[in-house]
Amino acid sequence: MKENNNMNLLKKVLCILVFIFFAGCSQTNTSETKMTIRVSNHYSSKEIETGIKLVMGEFQKHFRGCTLYAIYNDENMYSLKERQHYIDKNKVKQLMVIQTHFQTGHYNVGYGLTKNTKYENYQWILIKDHNNKWSIRDCGYKNKVK
Repeated sequence: MKENNNMNLLKKVLCILVFIFFAGCSQTNTSETKMTIRVSNHYSSKEIETGIKLVMGEFQKHFRGCTLYAIYNDENMYSLKERQHYIDKNKVKQLMVIQTHFQTGHYNVGYGLTKNTKYENYQWILIKDHNNKWSIRDCGYKNKVK
């Protein structure tokens, strides 16, 4: 009887250790992310920081097992004409582009990304609505702002 109890205890401990191991392996790593706020003619440093934090939060939430190396604003990604067209077409107040460099992990992340692959210049399109609230509209590789 005592031997059965010991086996049950051992099984429980082993299950807990396996769970802890896999939970740790699937975490998103942003601890060493290089965050750069570039000078902007359109946004304050505080607005850019808000946008970057918004993207980092989304990354941590949905990019399981990935490592984020760098994140920065990129004002020169699209021409003023392209930006204005997007703003007018989508009836938003402003548009901000955040770029990221990251590595996917062993898990299927989705978003059309491949496991164990490095991605550079991955774009996040942020919009500011008429209530002055920033949100993520889209992410991925873009040729043009639509």
